[in-house]
Amino acid sequence: QIEDTKFSNVDNVRVVCESVAAGKLGRQRFFRVFEYEEEGDARIVYNGYGGIDKLQLLNINNPPTLRGVSHDSVVVKVQASTISYSDCLIRRGLWWRKESAPFPASPGVDFVGQVEKCGQHVLDSYGIEVGDRVASLIRWGGNGRYLTVKANQLVQLPPEICALRAVCLIENYLAAFQTLNLGNDGPNRYREHPLLGKTILVLGGMCMVGQAIVELALISGSSAVYTTA
Repeated sequence: QIEDTKFSNVDNVRVVCESVAAGKLGRQRFFRVFEYEEEGDARIVYNGYGGIDKLQLLNINNPPTLRGVSHDSVVVKVQASTISYSDCLIRRGLWWRKESAPFPASPGVDFVGQVEKCGQHVLDSYGIEVGDRVASLIRWGGNGRYLTVKANQLVQLPPEICALRAVCLIENYLAAFQTLNLGNDGPNRYREHPLLGKTILVLGGMCMVGQAIVELALISGSSAVYTTA
């Protein structure tokens, strides 16, 4: 059984978790809608391994503060996050890494948001300040209204970029970019056509990362791209 789940905010007061399962009966869609308070913090959590039925809403009265955390921590208000195939594996206890998410665990390995709180050290050392748009690839925890992360995990985004579009790039397109440019070091990675004239073979081009590799290879100037299913 292959599962794909999506997470989205609707009018800032609803959380929609959609699970798509492919099995003997074909693709099936299952929805769970969570209502939550407009004030304070809220996140989707699960307290044990399993399917979408394990997900529940946790309302928290107050947003997180910087009290008791390291001086390089940043509080981010999440604007967009996803639930990817990685999240589904983690939630089902099938994650390949030895470490597991601490219960109650929250899905979300990526997010785009706005900096709500940070200290002077973060501004001086990382150039990040309150109001900045940021994005990150994390282990878990993105499916909440607020998130506390280390400043060195954040990448700043231009304010005009749509959060919903940007968050879709983080996990798959970052992996695709790194794969394609593994042999390009320094500024060669970021020139206009770093793969100009190259022929690319993609094994597994139908998966999400594979499709991203094909797209980025063509944009990067490859003369030909071949792929297996």
